[in-house]
Amino acid sequence: MPKDRLMPCEVLPLFSKPLYISEADEKMPNILGGIDQFTYNDYGYERSGTRTDDQAIVHYFPAFKDWLSEHIAEYCFGLQGIDPEVHKVEITASWINIYPKGCRAKPHVHNNAMYSGNVFLQCSSGNLIFENPYRHQYMEPSLRDMNLYNSTQFTLEPKNSVVCIFPADVVHYTEPNESDEDRITLSFNLFVRGNPIWPPQYKGVESQ
Repeated sequence: MPKDRLMPCEVLPLFSKPLYISEADEKMPNILGGIDQFTYNDYGYERSGTRTDDQAIVHYFPAFKDWLSEHIAEYCFGLQGIDPEVHKVEITASWINIYPKGCRAKPHVHNNAMYSGNVFLQCSSGNLIFENPYRHQYMEPSLRDMNLYNSTQFTLEPKNSVVCIFPADVVHYTEPNESDEDRITLSFNLFVRGNPIWPPQYKGVESQ
């Protein structure tokens, strides 16, 4: 139906998987000069990149961690509405990824985390792709227009100093790096700490 014939209505993105995308931030502390100190291992598949063995990278760069924490607070306490008086958000893992020309990340999720994120440190190629896990595989009608409500993928073009944060169970991957320059990112996982987060039906039930 043409857009000018739509009935007046309200459309709600029920039970959404919010993706936070910051603007490019020139205030991001530059940590590229310090990442050569770490040991890197191959991801183990064809045309894969490498990642640091150390999974606590942000702790080596306090100024960078403080800068990133502001974005994390905006996502968790602002966008997600988590109560900061009850909970705190912990960076449980953080690592550097390096993708030379032709390399990419395969589709994956981040286990043992509530939210995950990525910081583009040096990226001029290799789009980050998010996939909709709830697409109707058995029925795919022809679409006249693609939009946020019917799309099965979302593409994020990498830009230096941009932060993205998303629920850890969202499938994502990258396109191959077509640049002669290494594609370098910092990935991280988040977990919410505090009082037990019981579903509403279990509130008031004592733990056994």
